[in-house]
Amino acid sequence: MSRCATRLLSCGLLLLCLACNPGVKVEHRGDYAFLPGAPIVDTVAHDFDQLLVVERDARERRDVLTLLSGQLGAAGIGIVDLRRIAARHGGFQMAFERPLTALGVEAPEDDAETSPPLARLDDAALLLWLLDNDSLYDAGAQRWVRSVDSGDYAVQAHAAIRDDANAWVQLQLERGERSIDAGAIASPLQLDAQLDDEILTIASGEHEDVAYLVVELFQLVEPIADGDSNAGIADAGLGEQDGGAAGEGGPSHIEAMVRTTLAPGEVYRASPALLEDAFGKGCWTRQRPLYARVIQIQRRVFERGQLLDGVILRHHETIEIPPELWMPAIEEPSYPQYCERYR
Repeated sequence: MSRCATRLLSCGLLLLCLACNPGVKVEHRGDYAFLPGAPIVDTVAHDFDQLLVVERDARERRDVLTLLSGQLGAAGIGIVDLRRIAARHGGFQMAFERPLTALGVEAPEDDAETSPPLARLDDAALLLWLLDNDSLYDAGAQRWVRSVDSGDYAVQAHAAIRDDANAWVQLQLERGERSIDAGAIASPLQLDAQLDDEILTIASGEHEDVAYLVVELFQLVEPIADGDSNAGIADAGLGEQDGGAAGEGGPSHIEAMVRTTLAPGEVYRASPALLEDAFGKGCWTRQRPLYARVIQIQRRVFERGQLLDGVILRHHETIEIPPELWMPAIEEPSYPQYCERYR
């Protein structure tokens, strides 16, 4: 049987399993996606009691951990059918988000918890601190839950951040008498950017125990404060504005990105038309570097009697794209009006 036929047969069996809804298995490593703020949990009849989201940024050597617990189903936090993820395969969307380096977590002065959750990353131990609505945003946890002060549901959020973090393999979470052995995070990638017949390609090699990939092309842009007389990007003319030193990203900077979802091992391809469109809609300039980030997404689900725990591992790898691979595609970009608010 050819390699193509084998892959088609595997996809068919996977869709058959999803259609049959085999349910949740003990220690089942589910290929699920996480949908923040979803109005409907549409894949299983079980609600999570705990959900741990772990983000590892290899370039910045930073770990961001967020633990959600309580009535997660009522809060619209759940797992999405893999077919929904597959339906978005290869599609592109624009986003403006704070980088992981802008997030922060502080231990509350009046923390009433006598035993906060503890994460063990190999030999390193890390306490996760309870968040309120204000610190929810500071820690970036609002990406996963809208509020921890709602009359419609009771949800707690804990978070921790570790800087100058060495690479780790095994993760375990301890909370009271309960523990989650999350297993191993995906191996680091060697990203390779090339130009193939005017198409920007990014190869990331082979992937083990990975549900899918998220690929992001981004630049750092800075919102213009009210009363600032400096011109925005949309007024500077074809992105020629000097946006600051290459690679500089202060606390006020955000990542303007174009994002897509791919299958593990699939090569990312960006056409000149896509790059020029993202250049305009992302308020990019020629004076700043363009980066590519590949995120390996892993999902683990654990059944503990009547309780269901989930773990989401997001392993980030980032490279700078050489200018000769993307600048020739930028000819006549069109900036939307909102780019007047960025520089």
